[in-house]
Amino acid sequence: MAKPDWGELQQRFLSEHAATGVSPKEWCEAQGLNYATARRYIKKTSAQTAQKSAQKKVRIAQKEQSANELMDDDGLTAQQRLFVAEYLKDGNATQAAIRAGYSKKSAEQIGYQLLQKTSVAQAIAQQQKASIARTLGGADEVLAQMWQLATFDANQLTANSSPIALQARKTAVLQGTSGFNTKVTHTFPAGQPVIAFVHCTVEVEITQTVNGNTITVDFLRPTATGTAYVYFFSIFPQTKPDYGLAVWDASGSLILTNETRTLSDVVSLGTAGVDASSGYNINSTLAGKWACIPAMLGLITGVISAGGQPQPYSAIYKSMAKLEGSNTRIFARPQTTPGGNLQNVAYSNLRNVIMAINCANYD
Repeated sequence: MAKPDWGELQQRFLSEHAATGVSPKEWCEAQGLNYATARRYIKKTSAQTAQKSAQKKVRIAQKEQSANELMDDDGLTAQQRLFVAEYLKDGNATQAAIRAGYSKKSAEQIGYQLLQKTSVAQAIAQQQKASIARTLGGADEVLAQMWQLATFDANQLTANSSPIALQARKTAVLQGTSGFNTKVTHTFPAGQPVIAFVHCTVEVEITQTVNGNTITVDFLRPTATGTAYVYFFSIFPQTKPDYGLAVWDASGSLILTNETRTLSDVVSLGTAGVDASSGYNINSTLAGKWACIPAMLGLITGVISAGGQPQPYSAIYKSMAKLEGSNTRIFARPQTTPGGNLQNVAYSNLRNVIMAINCANYD
């Protein structure tokens, strides 16, 4: 039996690990390798380990910073700071006041009064903003990986690489009814990446989740009746055509044919890092039908005053591609709108870009 080429196998592992995050043990088992032997050769590079360690340190530092900010001299008493911390757990002002040590008899009134205080409301909004920013930071790492996949150049194909291509195009009917929700799901190969691009004919709130090897795109509260088009891209075995081009990888899997619609025409809208033309400030109109990744672009926080207790408010801005006549407008849309007068407003721009594709190449 020929001795394994550990150098070549290590390069294959690093390539797949960068794309999917697969562990050395899982990868070796999938390749039929004895991990007890292969672990000496198949491993993550020190650079990857250092990067993950650095990311973990950043997240810890962010949490510590949030705690320090809450303890800073912000005009709050120790008990008021405790109220803020408790309120952030469940958004219940009365219970937060009780847990912070205020009288149970007057907790409802005290909770209301504390939320009316500008310093308390700002402290709550600041902590909510920091929490969402940490979530957005994690999502930004995912988007960076998506961008690397989406800008794959088919001309650079090798025996150990696989292109990401259109696996399915699905539609959803959006009803212009208050509270109407619908979803589109897609199953992709386990251990492979997946990217969804979305085009809508009306404005709608869009959320995206991945559970195992199933991706779900939810459409919530459309402003009118319309249609959503979802383009799912992944790495998957191709079907051999009756004639034309066919390319197999080193393991014998068919990865490219003349019928494969590879993701190779992605454009980025906006200028990363430039506040006026990035993140939630992106607003572009392109000729024809375009779809974009529903990415997080920023957030807005504040306090709503609409009778009763004032409530801290926060909403994420997400990218959206909406048909307007024969063109597509790609812009940032807040996922929710405040149900009252919004005060103490603060904005946070991620200053990232929007990735889009021309649907004409995939319809």
